[in-house]
Amino acid sequence: MIDTNKYEFGLTQNNQVITKTVINELVEGTLKIIKVDENSKPLAGVKCNILDLDKKVIDTIVTDENGVAVSKEIEKGRYYYQEIEAPEGIIVDSTMYEFEVETD
Repeated sequence: MIDTNKYEFGLTQNNQVITKTVINELVEGTLKIIKVDENSKPLAGVKCNILDLDKKVIDTIVTDENGVAVSKEIEKGRYYYQEIEAPEGIIVDSTMYEFEVETD
């Protein structure tokens, strides 16, 4: 997150150097996917790619026994996720869905 505060300072001598350290915090988040079947039963083993806007894969996640998969921390911005593999008997939804990591 960019620090938008204003910092005042004054020079009292020629060639005086004033140093102020300002730390900008990186905004990150994760994508959590919950997959269930038509009966709301959790689906384990669904594999999804997380892609950047150039559609390069930056992470791959797989749902656990609760049907939950969570991405690694990714920076603020827009991304896609796409299902690439599903358990036998389940149809893969290969649609690319856009999502955004943003500040509150």
